[in-house]
Amino acid sequence: MSPHPEAGAKERPAGTREELTVMKEFWAEFGVLPAALGAAIAAWEPERAVLTSSGPALCRQVGSRQWVGEVLETLAALSAGLLATGLGEQPQTIVAPYGATVRTIYHLRPSSSASVEAEARWVRRGRTQAVIETVVRDAEGRELLRVLSQHAAIPEPLVFSLAGPLPSQAKTQERAREQASNPNLATMDAIRDAMRREDWDRLAGFLAPGAALTLHGTGPLCGVFAGRAPFVAALQRLRSATAGVLRPEPVAVAASGDWVTSQIRVRGD
Repeated sequence: MSPHPEAGAKERPAGTREELTVMKEFWAEFGVLPAALGAAIAAWEPERAVLTSSGPALCRQVGSRQWVGEVLETLAALSAGLLATGLGEQPQTIVAPYGATVRTIYHLRPSSSASVEAEARWVRRGRTQAVIETVVRDAEGRELLRVLSQHAAIPEPLVFSLAGPLPSQAKTQERAREQASNPNLATMDAIRDAMRREDWDRLAGFLAPGAALTLHGTGPLCGVFAGRAPFVAALQRLRSATAGVLRPEPVAVAASGDWVTSQIRVRGD
């Protein structure tokens, strides 16, 4: 299965057995990750997507048999991604219209349940962004994990085909070469380096005058900070308050033309 930036997704009607079968065929093409997690599609409908897993050894802690937290996070992310896909205009194609995500994750309780279920539902769906809430429950129906993810629409949705290469294969390869050489990738590396070194003046130089930082929540560090100085000051307060506690780790970065997105995982001690 290969991605192709082509036409957008068409509106999906009420879930049918045929559509679920088509999506399961695509799911099988993803290969290693779903198989390693024992993940299977239980539902793929316009308003919700559900994955289930019985938890192979890789998914559980040795001894206690409790589910590994990162596995539950991955199941939630896969379920949200599944919900955000749609049928393509061409036969045997699906479309992924959203790209980078920002996730807020709440771990609620541990579990050694025989199985888990990750259910994703829309909170808001728009042309430029979407919000999805995913809840992971154990076999007894208890909530183990709750994730709120924000998804940004990408300029040209990705189209995945089971029927072989689409006519745009050459264009896809060209875009891949363009992304690999995009100067914005180097800019993101420089921004991360400035933050790591706490070189705030250098960081401010990368920001547009109207740049805004949004820290979600109700705590004293949260809010919307617009402008270079407020943006940097908010980061300084955040770094000072979380020094030695939170560790940001880059996960993925993508660029095309004059836009760039970066996904970062933050771990806490």
